[in-house]
Amino acid sequence: MLGYQSCADPSTIGLDVDPNGNQIGVFYAEVPLSASVVLLDSLNTTNQGRLIVGGSSDAFFGDTEGVGYTRMAINPTAVLPNATATLDSVTFTFRVESVIARDLSRPRSLSVHLLEEPLLDTMYYNFSSLKFSEEAIAAGRFNFQARQDTTLTVAVDEEFAQGLFNAMRDGSTFNNLFSFRRFLPGIAIKGDPGDEGSVNILAGNATGFSVFFRNQGDTVTRNYSINLGQSRHFNQVKHDAAGTPLEAVNRPLVAFPLDGKVGIKSSLGLVIRVDTSPLQSFFDTLPNVAFNDVRMEIGGIDGGGGDLVPHDFLQMYFTNESNRILRRPIDGAEISVQAAWQSQVNQSDEGDLPATSAPALLAYNRDNGVFAQRITSYTNAVYRGNLERTDWLLFPRVRQGASGTRDDLRSSFRQFTADDERFVLKIFYSTINQTN
Repeated sequence: MLGYQSCADPSTIGLDVDPNGNQIGVFYAEVPLSASVVLLDSLNTTNQGRLIVGGSSDAFFGDTEGVGYTRMAINPTAVLPNATATLDSVTFTFRVESVIARDLSRPRSLSVHLLEEPLLDTMYYNFSSLKFSEEAIAAGRFNFQARQDTTLTVAVDEEFAQGLFNAMRDGSTFNNLFSFRRFLPGIAIKGDPGDEGSVNILAGNATGFSVFFRNQGDTVTRNYSINLGQSRHFNQVKHDAAGTPLEAVNRPLVAFPLDGKVGIKSSLGLVIRVDTSPLQSFFDTLPNVAFNDVRMEIGGIDGGGGDLVPHDFLQMYFTNESNRILRRPIDGAEISVQAAWQSQVNQSDEGDLPATSAPALLAYNRDNGVFAQRITSYTNAVYRGNLERTDWLLFPRVRQGASGTRDDLRSSFRQFTADDERFVLKIFYSTINQTN
């Protein structure tokens, strides 16, 4: 359905846009867009920098559980216990980055399990899994209400700790990384989905075992670290959508319109597809205009209630009937709507190419519960024929920072739903008078 209005609150822009008294040729229109959901094919979760554990149950998204799998690393040059060394203790430390939960006051469980098969030098996806021991070698229950970015340490099972220490005293197992990984292929970290929340654990030097011991003659305790630094890891996502609107979303890369709501859930690989064809229909009604201000808005946002909040930014990628992100043929760069007042095309020897360096990001406003962003330059470029109109796939943004790349689609269980009737373009435009 194409909605068209020629009035607005003049105080919002300082212009009289009442068509009955419009002396300056500025008009306002709202163009509703339709939305559906797409389940991505084979979401790669290898080496995302964090392990996502725990889960939740949701009326829209269904039951979700995450399990993190990882190798471990040692420093072959570090001092090992000698034959007469004594063991003080072995602990396991979780370096927690964040917690996503409706109620942060509820304690959450974390447990460490030994892998029964190794990680291979291959790609792992959100449906991948490895065998691991059901019995935990370290476990604890923690309250994250006061702080979610924290470090937690628990004692390790005594039998495992003694066996690990004996192997360290033997020496040959810890001479190099290969022999160590034959001895200890890796670990799985789990949470309890019944706790209704997920925990993000950083896969780095701060997460792992600490072995405290004394060699004969030592006056202080030594610490030998076995951690996740530079270690291959991945996240498995278990999902059951039975009895929810997503039960019908049973094929990847197919757009499924749902009744009333659409949504995004990270790590599950569920994204939103926006049909922009009503914008072309609106263009067809306009003889010769310039777009002064165009704002894309998504309303009716529900992050899940309580302490849950949606993603902070979404990127609008170009797509077609493939329901994949479109790329520039010349360099494979992913194409998306570019920021307002930025050029939407680049000139090259191959002709005009879609620009890719400054993506427009739909920003979530917690005060009004709306995702919004200006896309004026994009709208003008499409209207003038400089850029082909396509539909969009909405993805959580990819962040570039000092610590590397963080893909928000693969780095948490953050989620939200949106009212599928509240995807709208709010457009101010003016007519262009042509003189002979």
